[in-house]
Amino acid sequence: MIALIIVSSVLALLIVTFVWWYFGGSIGELKKAKKEFLIPGLDDGFVPQGIVYLSCYKKFLISGYMQDHSLSRVYVINSQTGEVEKFVTFVLPSGVGYFGHAGGIAGNCNDCYLSSEGKIFHFFASDVFASINGVVKIVDVLETKNGADFCYVSGGYLFVGEFYKLAKFKTDVSHHIKLSDKEINHSLVFGFKLKEGEKFGLASSVPEKAISIPDLVQGMVISGKKIFVSRSYGVARSELLTYENVLLQKTQNYVYFGENQVPLFVLSSKNLQKTRYLPEMAEEIELFDGKLYVVFESASKKYKLFTRTRINYVFSFDLD
Repeated sequence: MIALIIVSSVLALLIVTFVWWYFGGSIGELKKAKKEFLIPGLDDGFVPQGIVYLSCYKKFLISGYMQDHSLSRVYVINSQTGEVEKFVTFVLPSGVGYFGHAGGIAGNCNDCYLSSEGKIFHFFASDVFASINGVVKIVDVLETKNGADFCYVSGGYLFVGEFYKLAKFKTDVSHHIKLSDKEINHSLVFGFKLKEGEKFGLASSVPEKAISIPDLVQGMVISGKKIFVSRSYGVARSELLTYENVLLQKTQNYVYFGENQVPLFVLSSKNLQKTRYLPEMAEEIELFDGKLYVVFESASKKYKLFTRTRINYVFSFDLD
């Protein structure tokens, strides 16, 4: 009888804990953010991953994959009205359709990039807007020697970064940078110099700089004296981190990209300035009109049965 009472009590405690956890999700500092526009494609099984603003066209592009494993999509959003104008899918140079994760998207006017599966996929924005049948050709594919899980264009560079999660999402051991006995970064961002008219829109397929970043990074924005980073995994709360812009400092450190030495800069607790807590599943971030935009995947059909706080809008924050 005593054992039964103990088991019943433990079970009741577990049920109460689960109910408190499931229904007690907090929007955190999202209450200080502005609701911008609906995330497209959620009813179709679209799982949003990346976001970019193209100033030349005054449009947002949102990338992602499909729950049913159909062709990955990029949606076009009117930045003034928030309305969805279209979506496109992609064909690789081999003629095969693109079904990848589409984890990151970035653009330098007409040169645009999807990043995923250790590669960047180069396409033209003009092809997206001119497409009649909704299919856009990938013109080039480049191996990045990292996970290529997100990307961002800033200061004449295409930055391509990777996601690390212990035991599940691994990175090359050469990317693991020990900062102290209690702090290790397991991921690298590579910065490729952009040059109009060159293949891939890049001056070289070898990066000119690298940034060591913390684990669980989904997106990064570089703006003036600051670097912003979004972190998330599963149903744990997300983080929006503000760091000093370490690229403005000098460095004597380097890592190898193949046989090439690349200057290394490090994001660490020493240059972390601010942490904001957000609901689960924050993905890539983007800078537009002095605000930081965040896209979430928590309201996608794939996850919404398990997520506590389902965010179906893109939100924006004023910069620090």
